[in-house]
Amino acid sequence: MPHVRRDWSGLPEPATTLLHRYEGLVRAQAGSYPNHDQDEIRNVGRLAVLEAHLCFDATRGTTQMQWVRHVVHAAMQRFAEQSDRLVPRGRFEVYGDTADEVHELDELRQKLFEHMYVLTPRQQIIVQGRLQGDSFSEIGAAIGVSVQRTHIEYRNAIDRLRAELRLGQEC
Repeated sequence: MPHVRRDWSGLPEPATTLLHRYEGLVRAQAGSYPNHDQDEIRNVGRLAVLEAHLCFDATRGTTQMQWVRHVVHAAMQRFAEQSDRLVPRGRFEVYGDTADEVHELDELRQKLFEHMYVLTPRQQIIVQGRLQGDSFSEIGAAIGVSVQRTHIEYRNAIDRLRAELRLGQEC
């Protein structure tokens, strides 16, 4: 991907200097979220750089670089979790405008639920939570596991469901 030069001419000089200084960090952290729009997540990171600079306190025993890294990481993670929702709660019409599209979605959900027996109880809870629009952090907190473990279990569940659905089609 070609390097795009950012135009920060409207910002005061100290802000542009800060953004230039931490652009590498922002890009590196954004690379941890390949499934998200990179421009959006980088902008979240840039705002976090400015926020970190404003609330940095050297008496807390951390360097400015460590603090900025922490704030940028936390902001990007919050953004990723908020944008991870499959469907906003109670709004299934986002999948289609017509009754046929909504009906098709209902049929797919029904087919999915018919094959849930291949999953472990934990995986069933995770998949059902995602279908209801819960974020990975909400599901993880509810079942007492980390967000990362929830992601792993979800991927494993989806892989098992795909394999099960393929086997059902071959018969």
